[in-house]
Parts: sequence; C-alpha cells; structure tokens
Amino acid sequence: MVGDIMKKVYKFVFLFFLFFHLSYVYAEEEQYVTYSSNVQGHGWMSTVSSSEITGTVGKGKKIEQYRINLSSNELGQIMYRSYVGDIGWSDYVSSGEVSGSVGHRIEMIQIKLDGDISNLYDIYYRVHVCNIGWLDWAKNDEVTGTDGYAYQIEAIQIKLVKKGSSAPGKTSDIYREKTFEFSYSSRIQGIGWTNNVSSNEITGTVGKGKRIEQYKVNFFSKVSGNVMYRSYVGDVGWSDYVSSGEVSGSVGHRIEMIQIKLD
Repeated sequence: MVGDIMKKVYKFVFLFFLFFHLSYVYAEEEQYVTYSSNVQGHGWMSTVSSSEITGTVGKGKKIEQYRINLSSNELGQIMYRSYVGDIGWSDYVSSGEVSGSVGHRIEMIQIKLDGDISNLYDIYYRVHVCNIGWLDWAKNDEVTGTDGYAYQIEAIQIKLVKKGSSAPGKTSDIYREKTFEFSYSSRIQGIGWTNNVSSNEITGTVGKGKRIEQYKVNFFSKVSGNVMYRSYVGDVGWSDYVSSGEVSGSVGHRIEMIQIKLD
C-alpha cells in the first residue's frame, strides 16, 4: 500500500519536473523580438527580427517612430520609451505600440522586459546615431543615445539573450552627454553678423583687413553658471562685463582686447 503511494508520488514529481523543464526549454527556444521603424522620408520599414537592423545607416535619415513585439506575450511583455527632440521623454508603451513622434528626431531610448520573461532573458539593444555611428549594446532599461547634442537616432538593433549568457557585443559606450557647449558670432566691418560657430572654430576674417566691431558668446550648460566677457574698444576703453547671448563691442569702433571668464 505504502509502496504504491510512493510510486505515485515519485511519478507525480517526475512528471511535474518534466513539464516544468519542457516549458522552460520551450519558452527559451521560442522567444524572440520583432520590430520596425518609421524613417524620415521612407515611412514604415519592413519588420525585422532579433539582431537585425531597422532604420538606415549613412543616409542621414532619422527614425521618427518605432514599435517592438515579442513572439509571445504569455510570459510577459516588452516595454519601451523614447526621448524625442524638443519634447522630452515619452511614457512607456508595450508590445506592438508606437513610440516616437512624426516629424521629430528620437535622441535616446529605453527598453525593458516585464513579467516572468524578465527572469529568463535579458533584452539588449543598440542605436546608430548621426555624427557618431553605432553605440555599444545597452541592457534592461539602460538609457542609450545622446543627451544635449541634438543628434538623431538613425538605426536600431534589438536582441533577446538567455539570462546569464554573454552580451552580443561591447557594452561600455552606450550613452553620451554634453554638459556644456559654447557658440559665438561676430559683427565684422562692412560685412555684418556672421553665423554662429562652435568650440575651436573661427569667427571673423583672416587676411581681409576687416575689424571685429562686436561679438557675442552663447553658453549652454547643465550645471549652474554662465560665461562673462568684456572688450576694450578703441577710443572708448573697457566695457562692462556682459553674459551669455549679449553683445560686447561698439559699431564703427575697433576691439583691441577682450576678456572672457566662467562664472
């Protein structure tokens, strides 16, 4: 009697673990991601699957929207959001829903798994950014892209990887942030105001005998502070300090000396 009961118990335990093992293996073998993107001037691209590229490389076309699906939502769902230029972070959307905004560039993204599937897989993703190229692989809701550069994401790759397995590639360079930036322009004798240029570029003219009569410096910073500058104007003397975006100098007069400092 006791022997029969124990046999039934062993059989039940064996079947239970066999079912659990098969379910686990099935889930691991069957799960993958599909995704597509709405590209500037192209519209929605064809859907691709794990580790393939959606978007374009080398064409200067921004991804404006994208959507991601899991092969099955039985074990959970995939969630994602975007940082859209001039708008900010969007809310998270889930499997198959659209993230992004038509006519706007996407600068950063986050992707994560929600539910039991997050115990079985890691989600890896990387982006191709204009003026930079491919960044490294981000993982499980990490931010990837650029902040403060106004650079658009042009292509995306996504891959599900079994928990504990190696990443698809390098993972160190996933995010770049610009904490501050200078731009400046000058008013030139007989020419007028030049276009803004950025750090280490030249404003003014060389070899034309034209004096700079006025200039202004623009300073963008994510930390507190400002740029201050003043000019020594011929026949006038030192001007007062002015700050970011304000004009220093005097029309019709030459600038002989300048001072610039951070505050």
